[in-house]
Amino acid sequence: LDTFLEDAYRNWEQQIEMTLSLMAETSWDLLFTHLFTIDNAQHLFWKYQDPLHPGYDASLRVRYGDEIERAYRWLDGQIGRLIAHVGQETSVVVVSDHGGVPVYRLVYLNAWLAAQGYLAQREQVKAGEAARLDWDRTRAAMFGTGGIWLNVQGREPRGIVPPGAPYEALRDELAEALLGWRDPQSGEPVIAEVLHGEAVYGSSARSTGPDLIPALRVGYGLGRGE
Repeated sequence: LDTFLEDAYRNWEQQIEMTLSLMAETSWDLLFTHLFTIDNAQHLFWKYQDPLHPGYDASLRVRYGDEIERAYRWLDGQIGRLIAHVGQETSVVVVSDHGGVPVYRLVYLNAWLAAQGYLAQREQVKAGEAARLDWDRTRAAMFGTGGIWLNVQGREPRGIVPPGAPYEALRDELAEALLGWRDPQSGEPVIAEVLHGEAVYGSSARSTGPDLIPALRVGYGLGRGE
């Protein structure tokens, strides 16, 4: 962890210096820089500040428990440096692509889809390995960052779900099943909301997907693999 922090801050500081150099030496109308500081800090160090986290280690709390706050304070100072080097007529916009919440348990959507009979593997695989799917028997699968695609006839290369009413019926069935999913330890719902793809991405989702987007409840994170 110490090595990571030393290396990460060195890289982030270099990014700031590069940005300042571009600001001073280049004629620009729009300048954009992306710092991964907060994202990295929250992923790696949340468990050291949160006694409820399954990875919490009280012996490391003193050393690493304030790293997320440190990252926010450092980044705030760097934004101040950048603002000091632009004129009053320059608009400065600070944007985050997402927030941060604790993750206590991981959710494996494809494993759930397989257990519910919506997804079929073509072969048995070892734990942690990606499975090849049997598309002739798979009606739905998760890809990317949690979107669920239905294997629709005419849209997917080996689609088996007829479009129209059968598609809508399966989508409704899946959404209801996801909302009924309960954590086996606590009995609490795993999914807070299930959105249609077109409600998030517009009408193009009808032709390209995803068809459903399950929103996990706070405390759950998307697991990869099985």
